[in-house]
Amino acid sequence: MRKVGRAWAALGVAFALLASVPVGAQAQQLEPERRTPVVEPELLELRALVERYPQDYALVLELAWLEFQAGRYAEAERRYRAASALSRGSRDARLGLGWALAYLGRCDEARVELEAANALDPSDRRAREGLEACGAGGWLAPPPAIAWYPSLSLTGHVYAGAAERDLGVGPAAGLTAVLSDHALLGAFYRLTDLPVRLSGGQGSGGRRTHLLQHELWFGAGFTTAPVGFVARYGAILDRTGYSGTSHALGGSLRWSFGWDAYAAGGLSLYDASLLTGAAVVGSTAVGLRVPLGRYVAVRPGLRLGFVDGETYGAFVATAGVDAGEVELYLGGTLGRERLPVHWSIPVVYNLPERLGEGLMAGAGLELGERWRATADYQLRRLIDDVDGAESGMHLLTIGVLRAL
Repeated sequence: MRKVGRAWAALGVAFALLASVPVGAQAQQLEPERRTPVVEPELLELRALVERYPQDYALVLELAWLEFQAGRYAEAERRYRAASALSRGSRDARLGLGWALAYLGRCDEARVELEAANALDPSDRRAREGLEACGAGGWLAPPPAIAWYPSLSLTGHVYAGAAERDLGVGPAAGLTAVLSDHALLGAFYRLTDLPVRLSGGQGSGGRRTHLLQHELWFGAGFTTAPVGFVARYGAILDRTGYSGTSHALGGSLRWSFGWDAYAAGGLSLYDASLLTGAAVVGSTAVGLRVPLGRYVAVRPGLRLGFVDGETYGAFVATAGVDAGEVELYLGGTLGRERLPVHWSIPVVYNLPERLGEGLMAGAGLELGERWRATADYQLRRLIDDVDGAESGMHLLTIGVLRAL
């Protein structure tokens, strides 16, 4: 395998690589994701419709809900009062009004509405939860000073047609703390256990060893509705003598303006190894999250890598459906990449082959109390640098996380 020389990262912005793993248990733990839904385009559209049709109860109620989601509780109160008047006190309007008043700290008024909503439908727990949230002190219980968001996942590796590898496994665990609802601190660990044939090639019974790759990542940043940022440091250790110890530095930026724009960049500082030699590898990319409606969004992105004086690039795109309790996505990668340097890609850190075209798919299922079960599949074509031989890399990750 030819040595990788010194390469420096180009200046620029980079996609946070969420298009690669938008649902999985790893994706949300060290990224500056929104903690509130994207509702701005729908808000603008609905406000215009309500101005034209102020007597349409369904439109007014929907607008009140979007104002509430956006954290505009005073405006939500006004819209819910209008919806209540139009419907002569419907359960949905009084329920929403009660919650808006609770968030405004007016729990005495909120209790009147929530008790009325509960009387109209005692089977709906949301009114009872609102009454409990107000508490005996007369104020909505504030969010905790520190909220914890753990994640667990397991990745299975299958290398079809590879001379040195066939199967592998990688458990991972992460923990993110959200301080005062905005500041983020996180740590993430992943182990990759990959049997490697030392000689003889595929199917020849060559002697095997285990590549044990330990990854430990730390992140710190903040997230608000309009903007978020996370800086990361990673240490990748190989105690088997296969690739030494490497370090990675990077950051992710999100700017939201109806759409979400992502930027990230990173430097990978490789240790001397049998595969790469000593090198500095850079990566940059850009990307967007574009909502196409209430439930559907697409994520186009471009990733660039700079290795040994060469530039590698790949276009990544996914389309996803998020219906709240269930989330699905499907996407693909077109281009060439080398030496992936981002923590969210669960492969051997200094993979010797170039990565070609690929497919990805995944799903998330709400388990309650913000817990989600996830499953993600990735297929990438691998191209050997020496003889051009091709093989396939299949990655299946299952996990569970408490979503941010």
